[in-house]
Amino acid sequence: MGLSIRLALRVRRAKLRPMTQEFRFQRSARQPKSMAITGAALVALIGAVLVLHIHPVIAAIFALLLLPALWDIASNTRSELTLDTDTLSWRMGGRGDTFQLGEIERVNNKLSLDFSQKAVILMKTGARHRIPPPCVPPDGSLDAALSARDVAVERSLF
Repeated sequence: MGLSIRLALRVRRAKLRPMTQEFRFQRSARQPKSMAITGAALVALIGAVLVLHIHPVIAAIFALLLLPALWDIASNTRSELTLDTDTLSWRMGGRGDTFQLGEIERVNNKLSLDFSQKAVILMKTGARHRIPPPCVPPDGSLDAALSARDVAVERSLF
């Protein structure tokens, strides 16, 4: 019982301390998982052409679906999300945006059936801004960092 009271006091003190440490999440497109999935899809497509003798037009359509993944791996697109005491910013390739924490009403985090996370920033003006999925950390650490900076976080499934 005494231990839980001490832990509760520590948690309360931690919430009252100002956040000075910057939260940063970075991801590269050249990850083993993405390279393996893209390679397996390419091998399956080549196998379908050689073994199953599918029509070249159908193979070309499926090849077009692989082009964005191949481009990301070839150009090594970097994704980054940074949260400091005043701002939340994200960058992905040549795109990016920065938001003042005081202008954010809340952040909605949604977990999809494929376990990908989608984050939407709802501004006090009513505007909605979507953070690209590669910029969102997969482990929920963004929720804790936003809550520590007094930004409302709403988590939902689907």
